[in-house]
Amino acid sequence: MKPLRTLARFLLNPRAALLDVAEWSPDRSQRATWGDRFITDAEDRAIGQDERLRAISECRDLMRNSAVTRGIVERVRGIVVGASGIQPEAISANAQWNDRAEALWHAWAQDPEGSGRSDMTELQGLMAASLLTDGGMALLLQDDGTVTPIEPDRILPDPAAPSGSMPFRVDARGRVEAWCIHDRRKGLGSEVNVHWVCAERVLTLFDRVRADQVLPLPQLTPCALTIRDMEELNRYTLRQAKVQSITAAIHTRGASGDSPFRLRNAPGANPEQDELAQARRFEKATGMTVIDTDGDYRTLAPATPSNTYDAFMKTNLRLVSMAVGLPYEFLALYFSDGTYSSAKATMTQAREAIALRQRQLKRAMLTPLWQWLTARWIDQGLLPPLPGGVNTPAPVRWRDPAFEWMDVKDAVQTDLMEVRAGLRTMEDLAAKRGADYETLLRRRAREITLLRETANQNGLTEADLSAVVLPGAAAP
Repeated sequence: MKPLRTLARFLLNPRAALLDVAEWSPDRSQRATWGDRFITDAEDRAIGQDERLRAISECRDLMRNSAVTRGIVERVRGIVVGASGIQPEAISANAQWNDRAEALWHAWAQDPEGSGRSDMTELQGLMAASLLTDGGMALLLQDDGTVTPIEPDRILPDPAAPSGSMPFRVDARGRVEAWCIHDRRKGLGSEVNVHWVCAERVLTLFDRVRADQVLPLPQLTPCALTIRDMEELNRYTLRQAKVQSITAAIHTRGASGDSPFRLRNAPGANPEQDELAQARRFEKATGMTVIDTDGDYRTLAPATPSNTYDAFMKTNLRLVSMAVGLPYEFLALYFSDGTYSSAKATMTQAREAIALRQRQLKRAMLTPLWQWLTARWIDQGLLPPLPGGVNTPAPVRWRDPAFEWMDVKDAVQTDLMEVRAGLRTMEDLAAKRGADYETLLRRRAREITLLRETANQNGLTEADLSAVVLPGAAAP
């Protein structure tokens, strides 16, 4: 009978898939009223528009006011994009074409939005961060060759459409044909402009959890309330500990029965006023509060936080790390509980998780953006057409930022063993460290040439000038 009653409640109230993070009740007591949560519709309909916007709003608020959230987002953003960003390497058969295309990209990447607010590295960082707080980001390809970032809360249903409509249109195969994009409101009560934009002009980096899902949800959604509760608990605990640390109570009577603040052998003085003045001076000097002046005093030993508080907070942080998909030690920058070997294993796991995010960014945003720009440059005559024709996609691969290893010597030795075994190439190893192998070779050649010229000009040998053994030379 219980399944039937639960199904009846679901049919009468379709909000069975309500998000925890979108509920306003602090203790989430409403959860019991929804019964078992059946999700029998597409994800975009199971999660209502209001719930999706509330989840985004909650995650953004945590980004502004939560140290835990800010640390997680900045850590992910910094390691995915790094200081130099994810850089392209053109890999067509024409070396001159590759150099020209890369030069045009670097010039365009100085101001991709045309607004002067950010370069491409900063824009990539915003994309990586948006997956956590917004569920992703869209880029609108403008006619002038610039891009405009579109946050998911601007992709909303058309107000003129029937109730329950989606902010996108799909074809028979489920591919999005157009997006409904709202302009930013300039103020309350102002008219909202709505534009239906062809999907070919919009690149989307959206996080999905179901195959038929189109609209995104923030990756912090499952743990947003956990972070909120942790922040509130920590704030209340700090306040309680502060009160306990500055309060003293006079609660025991001394052996003489006299107040410790009463002056003795002071002729002509008012004992009560002197006692009060002494108590106030005591409070000012110690920061304690005198509750009773009649008896001995002692400070209250702060009992907050308890000895289990640290372990409790770590457990909750580990739950948050699981939701984000990255090791707790990596996000918290805390390696004291483990050994050196466990720290290396943690960094290896973090590297794999970061590589997945970088791959997602390349596939959804960077590669389509590269192909769109190179096609424009070919049409404008800035680049010659590729051998396959005007519509041939420009081949490209992306160089990730360097990921620093804990044990550099061990990493280099392992890489060299893989090269000798034929499992990797030197080009792969250079890309692994955020460098271009061809550029490294040219720099190395210039250094060797300069070394030999300087040695000959001064009547020295290469060995006299530098302790570096040249390639192919015998080691001393």
